[in-house]
Amino acid sequence: MSTFLYNIANALRYSVATPQIAIATGSGMIVTFLVLILSTFPRYAYQLFVAGPEYWDYMVISLIELTVVEAGYLGIGLILTYAFVTGSLFVILYGQIRNSKPQGVQAVFGVAPGIFAAGCAGCGAGVLGLIGITGALASLPFHGNGIRALGIFLVLYALGKLGDPRYCKIP
Repeated sequence: MSTFLYNIANALRYSVATPQIAIATGSGMIVTFLVLILSTFPRYAYQLFVAGPEYWDYMVISLIELTVVEAGYLGIGLILTYAFVTGSLFVILYGQIRNSKPQGVQAVFGVAPGIFAAGCAGCGAGVLGLIGITGALASLPFHGNGIRALGIFLVLYALGKLGDPRYCKIP
């Protein structure tokens, strides 16, 4: 178990090891955060997105405020944590693929289902809204915070299995 926790710590350290890697992790974090926030109320986000760029900042801020009202600061904290570990996971996977020198596109697509599986678990509450079941979020205990926490644990599990890509390669 301690090796597993050590791998998680190494993976998270690697995700901010250099300025370039930290920027890549931050970019993944921002994209994940925006997807999670915008998927909380997709029709509202779509309407403001179509209205034009002058409404985009208002859209994001109002959806963050609405998430705080609905799920509390714990919900925003879980979304931020999930976004960080997902950004780290993307960087680690890229490092794994780069270090292993995969033989063609097939090797890259072998990793893709794992990315999407972890993503769906973490943003499960948001995915419900995207597929039109926004009322289902109200029926979830703690406004979906349990699903967000489960997603964080799943991504941390993946990071524990991967570790630092500089020392561990895909066979």
